[in-house]
Amino acid sequence: MAENRACLFFMDYARRARLKMYVHVEVIPLDTDPVLTQLVTIPNYKAKLERIFCMRLENYDWNCPQHITPRFTEQEIAEAIRPLREHMEALESENYELRAKLATHSEY
Repeated sequence: MAENRACLFFMDYARRARLKMYVHVEVIPLDTDPVLTQLVTIPNYKAKLERIFCMRLENYDWNCPQHITPRFTEQEIAEAIRPLREHMEALESENYELRAKLATHSEY
């Protein structure tokens, strides 16, 4: 008999959180439960369903974030550094204007 236990890991790298879920798995052939099969079927989805995995939660555990490296999307990083970019652009503009003033004053 095959082992019916599984452990699922759900990672949230940005918040450095990891949820472990310990479950018992039941594999259900599509032809044994038409109602359940209808519930999990997505209309116009091209993939062919083969079986249903029904999971019963036994336990869960939130892990310590100590060894989880934060990871972010490009969009999250762009939004986080937007104020820095705006500040840098303002400073560069001010620097350009001050250099132009210095250049006109040094001509005298």
